[in-house]
This record gives sequence, structure tokens and C-alpha cells, in this order.
Amino acid sequence: MRRSIGALIFVVAGFSSSLIGCASQTVTMTKEENQARWERNLSLMSRQIGDDWDYFMLARSPSRLSIWHTR
Repeated sequence: MRRSIGALIFVVAGFSSSLIGCASQTVTMTKEENQARWERNLSLMSRQIGDDWDYFMLARSPSRLSIWHTR
């Protein structure tokens, strides 16, 4: 029991420190640039979730061909 509580505290501390570290200023990027990068990545991932869900639920045929007109 004591070991599992220690592991849980370690995981929570690591997760919270990673969240704090990602939003702060780094050597190469300012805080605003980091926030813009995270927002851009979250925006892209949220737009791709529909395609991923369709792929997971086998709503589209399994093909390597594009479903969009490329010409």
C-alpha cells in the first residue's frame, strides 16, 4: 500500500512538473511561442480525431488511395 501511494505521488508530481515546464519560457522560445505551438498542435489533433474515429470504426474502406480528388 505504501509503495503504491509513493508511486502515485511520483507520477502526479512528474505530470504536474511537465505541464508547468511546457508553458514556461525556454532558451529558444518565449512563453507566447510555446503556447502558440501547443494551441496549434491541439487544433490539428482535434481536427484529425474525426478521421481517426472513422478509421477505428472501419467506416471507410481500407485503401491507400486518397478519397479526395487530387487533380
